[in-house]
Amino acid sequence: MKSARALGFATSRHLHHVPGHDQMPLENAFQGSKVFEHGGPYTGLYDVDPREAKRDPRLCSSGALTGFEYNGFQFPLEPTTVFYDWLYLNAIFPHRQWLKNRVDGEKRYDGFTDIEFNPNRSINCQAKSCALFVSLMREDKLEQYLETPSTFIDAMSAHPSRSAQHQPHVRQARFHVA
Repeated sequence: MKSARALGFATSRHLHHVPGHDQMPLENAFQGSKVFEHGGPYTGLYDVDPREAKRDPRLCSSGALTGFEYNGFQFPLEPTTVFYDWLYLNAIFPHRQWLKNRVDGEKRYDGFTDIEFNPNRSINCQAKSCALFVSLMREDKLEQYLETPSTFIDAMSAHPSRSAQHQPHVRQARFHVA
């Protein structure tokens, strides 16, 4: 947690717990829900320290990632960040009114950064997920899209990310809400 700003601090993935499991950090849900060619999900990772979950050797030795399974629901690999985004949005959803007051309050936030994000190591980015949250909130689609995992996946699939091919400085595709 490197942000001194209340909004940055409040949207940090390390502070939030995911739906369906009491007191489980988002990182644990993400790592423990991975399904590979030769194993997973490794739900035992739900109960360990987040750093330990991220470094579990099975995550590197179980073959190619094939998807995610969380609370009995299967999440696909496409759209690429759909599972992480779903977890993140659901984790901060209970705080939506507080966030709305800050994001659309006296200082209107239209951009977010994630100083920990490294596109060479990950495709998931808290700043992108936060921007998606704000976008859906401002479009009054947040509650509708988060109703079920299927609804969220269908909605994200219907709004494909813009390709980064015309933006050589950007390695991760951009999300566009139509």
